[in-house]
Amino acid sequence: MARTIESPGVEINEVDLSLRTQNPVGTKILLHGFAPQGPTNELIQVSTRDELDQIFFGGEGPTNAAERYFYHSSREVLNSPATLLVTRMPYGSGDGTGFDGEYTALAYAASSNSTNFADSTGLFLQAPTVVTLTEGQYNDIKAGQLTWSTMGQTGSAAGTVSSFDTLGNAAMVIINDAKTTINEKYEGFYVAVADNSTVLLSGYDSVSAINTLNSSNTTVTLNESLLGFTLTGTDTTNPDNISKVVENSNNFDFTDSSYNDSLIVYFFRLRTSVYAADPNKLYYTPVEKYVGSLESNDQRASSVNGQMESFYLPDKINEQSNYVQMFVNPNIANYGVVETLRNQSKTLNPVGAYTPCNSPDSALKNIGNVPSKIDRALLLADNVQSLDIDIVLDGGLSTIWTYVGSSNGDATFDDTANVATGLSNLSNVDGASSAYAGYHRTIFNLYNNFCSNTRKDCMHISDPIRGIFVQGESFKTLDRNDRNFTSNVYVPLKNLYASANSNYAATYANWVQMYDNNTGKFTWMPFSGWQAAIMARMDTNLQPWYAPFGLNNGLIRNITDIAVKTTQKQQDMLYRIGVNPIVFFQGDGFVVWGQKTLQSKPSAFDRINVRRLFLVMERATMKVLRYFVAEPNTTFTRTRVVNVLTPLFDLAQNNEGMYDYLIVCDERNNTPQVIDNNEMKVDLYIKAVRTAEFILATFYATRTDADFNELIS
Repeated sequence: MARTIESPGVEINEVDLSLRTQNPVGTKILLHGFAPQGPTNELIQVSTRDELDQIFFGGEGPTNAAERYFYHSSREVLNSPATLLVTRMPYGSGDGTGFDGEYTALAYAASSNSTNFADSTGLFLQAPTVVTLTEGQYNDIKAGQLTWSTMGQTGSAAGTVSSFDTLGNAAMVIINDAKTTINEKYEGFYVAVADNSTVLLSGYDSVSAINTLNSSNTTVTLNESLLGFTLTGTDTTNPDNISKVVENSNNFDFTDSSYNDSLIVYFFRLRTSVYAADPNKLYYTPVEKYVGSLESNDQRASSVNGQMESFYLPDKINEQSNYVQMFVNPNIANYGVVETLRNQSKTLNPVGAYTPCNSPDSALKNIGNVPSKIDRALLLADNVQSLDIDIVLDGGLSTIWTYVGSSNGDATFDDTANVATGLSNLSNVDGASSAYAGYHRTIFNLYNNFCSNTRKDCMHISDPIRGIFVQGESFKTLDRNDRNFTSNVYVPLKNLYASANSNYAATYANWVQMYDNNTGKFTWMPFSGWQAAIMARMDTNLQPWYAPFGLNNGLIRNITDIAVKTTQKQQDMLYRIGVNPIVFFQGDGFVVWGQKTLQSKPSAFDRINVRRLFLVMERATMKVLRYFVAEPNTTFTRTRVVNVLTPLFDLAQNNEGMYDYLIVCDERNNTPQVIDNNEMKVDLYIKAVRTAEFILATFYATRTDADFNELIS
C-alpha cells in the first residue's frame, strides 16, 4: 500500500473487504390493466387494497369486465406478501387517450453574443416553442430529412420557430416520442434545461416558472398556488425546491470550465397525489436526467470504466430515454459557437399536447390497441439495474385482445359476448379460428420476450382464453352435452401454446370463479393473479425454488369454483403439453396440481422450481459481480469472487434448492488470452433439486417367513 506521509510516523487506512451477497427478499409482481381513473404511463407500487381503490377506482369499484380483471387480480396479489407494481393502460382507440394524437416537439431557438454566429463564442437558448407534428413529419425528422438553418450567418438570431416549416431554425429539438400529454389538471411530463453557470450561484434558481398548456393548446404560466413544492430557494443547506434537484443532478464537478459547453436536461412528471396533504396540488417526481454537450464530437472519460465515450447529448438521450428523442442543429458545430452554452429561459416546459382525461374516448371505454399499450407500459419496467421484478402477469389481457382484436380494439370489452362460443373450438389453428389464437399469441409473445430476452430475470404467467372454459356470463364449456374435454378444452389449449416453447413462462388450465362484492354476483376471473399470490406466500414461508403447487404449497384461496374439473387421465394429457392442471380435492379444496414451464425440451428448465432457482441465483450473482468491475484480474480478486458468492450458494443448498454446486473462477477459465481481453470468467455449475411429482407406491405381499432384508436387497 502506498503511503502519503514522508517522515517517521503512523498512518491509518481502511480497505473494505467485507462485501457480501444479498439474499433474495420478497416477491415483486408486475400487472397491467384498465381502470376508470388514475395516472397512465406510470409504474406505481400499490401496497393496500384501499390504495388500489383510491388511485384507480375512486372507491366505486370496477364497472366492466376489463376493469374487473385488473381489480380482482390486483386484490388477490395484495392478499399475499407480494409487492405489487401496476401500470394503468388508458382507454381509447389506438394507443389510447393521450397517446394516440399528434406528436409534439419542443423547439429551442438560439441567439449569439455577436452579430454573426461565426464570430460568436457563446450560444444562448431561448424559451422553447411547442410545435405540433404529424406522424409523417415526425418520421421525416427521425430519418434526418429536416432542413436545418445555417445558424444565422448574417444575423444574431437563428430565426423564430412557430411550426414544422420553421422547425429547422431551432438549435435543438426535443420530440415527444412516447406521445404523452398534458391533461386538464396540468398533469404530465415536463423538462428543465440548465447550464453550468447556474450551479455557480449561491442559491438554486434554474427553474423560476412552469409553462404548461391550456384547453386551446396555448402556452401559459402555471400559477404557483397549484404547486405542492417550491421552484427556487436560497437556503443551500436544506432547500425543498425543484431547482435544487436539477442543479444537484451531477456526479462530477459541473462548475468546472470544461463544462461551459454542456447542459443538464432533466425530465419530471407532475401530478396530483391522493397521499398528499392537498390532493388537488401538483407534485413532482424525477423521471430521467442527462448531462451532455451539443458538440457532436465531444467525448469524455466514463465514470464507470474510465474509457472515452460520447458526451453528445442526443446520443445519451436517444439511447436511454423511454419518452423523448433529441435532435440538434448540425450547423452549430460548423461555427464553433458552443464554447459557452447558456439557457436563458429558466422554465419547466411541457412535453406533449393538451388532452383532457375526461375525453369522449375515455367515456366510451374503447379498449384500443392492447399490444401497443402493453409494449409502451413494459418500457417503464425494463431497467434491470434499478428495478427488481419476479413475476409478470397476463391478468386477462390476452383474452381481452382476443375478443376485440378483430376490430383493432375500437370496441368496448364484454366477456359475455357470443364470440366466446367460437373460441372454444380452436381445434385447428390454421383454420378460421386461428385468428383467435393469433391474438392471444401476440400478447403472450410480448410478455415472454420481456421476461426471457429484455430482462432475463423474471417469469410470465399466461392466462388461456376465457372462451375455452366459460361462455356467456357463467356457462361452463363442459356443461354442454355437445362438448367434451378432448375436443373443446385439451386440443384448443394444445394449439394455443403449440409455439410457446419457453421456460420463462407457465400457464394453468382453468379460470376461477369468485364473488364480486361490487355487483353482488359471481364472476369468472383469469387465474394468473391467484397463482402469483401462491408463489408470493411460498417465497415468504419457504424459498422461491420450492415448487408452487400441491396440497402444501398450492392451495387456492378466495374462489368458489373452477371452470373445468378434470380426471387423472385428463390431468395427464394437460401435463404432457406443459399446461398445469387445477383440481378439486374433497376436504382440501382447490389446488394447483403441476409446475411445468412451457418449454417443450425435456430438461431441468421445464419445471418452475428450477427456473426460479436460477433466476434468484443469477440476479444475486449479477448484483455482486458489479462490484468487481474495474478490479485487477488477479488471483486475489478471483478468490474474493468465489468467497463472496459461496454463502449465497450454500444458502440455496442448505435450503433444498440444489444438491451441489461448483464455482470456478481461477486460471482454469481465466487463461492469459481471457485476461488480455479484459475479461473475467466465472463458471457456476448447479445440481438443482428435482421435485417429487410422481410418487409410485408399490405394495408387496410376502410369505410369513420371508426376510424383509433379503427381499429389499
